Amino acid sequence: MKRFLMCGLLLAVLSYAATPAWADRVTDLCRALDRGSDQRVKLRAVVALGVFGSVRAVASLRRALENSAPMVRLLAARSLARVGNYEALKSLEQRLKIETDTDVKERIKLSITATQKRLAGPPPGTRYQVNLGALHNASGKGDPELPIVLGEVVARGLDQVPGWWVWPVDQKMKAAESASGSRQLEVRATVLELSRQRRGSAMEFSCRLLVTLHEPGGGNLALPMRVNT
Repeated sequence: MKRFLMCGLLLAVLSYAATPAWADRVTDLCRALDRGSDQRVKLRAVVALGVFGSVRAVASLRRALENSAPMVRLLAARSLARVGNYEALKSLEQRLKIETDTDVKERIKLSITATQKRLAGPPPGTRYQVNLGALHNASGKGDPELPIVLGEVVARGLDQVPGWWVWPVDQKMKAAESASGSRQLEVRATVLELSRQRRGSAMEFSCRLLVTLHEPGGGNLALPMRVNT
């Protein structure tokens, strides 16, 4: 049991340890989508934001749903489904009411269905339902976006591990366990050391984390682990 949990968390965190400047990349892409005048730049930005699936991109993707170019709107709808939270769902539902392009409308419907399925709960075969708990920065070096970035890295990483399912950030874990009997866990992370280095126009974070797994709503420790990224 513990060996599986440790492997899962190692894969989750280390698979994104080599992704530098997560926060700056999302910020730059949102800026390009919001302010760029070249439609090709907007198309690349909206696709990339879907790859990141960051909740911080919802506002920019929602504005992209109002773009005059149907392809930008279509790709924005697809990227919002990759974010998959309630805010993204609301944006899609609002746009569907006024969308006139047939292809974009169909894409919005598909994205709404995918997001609703995501928000309905863990799929069959899920072994561990994971909720993101407290994310603390105890390094003494402040960065306002660090907790958000850490949450996204851990959530997206754990979603890549077979049998794990992470609850959307704006949805609370359901009290009852799923019919499949999957176990519910809460992930907490503390930054012990933090360093930052400028690389071109982006900032690269390097940190040492203490990651722990708990029973949800309680203090029972399932597994502590230190991770260097």
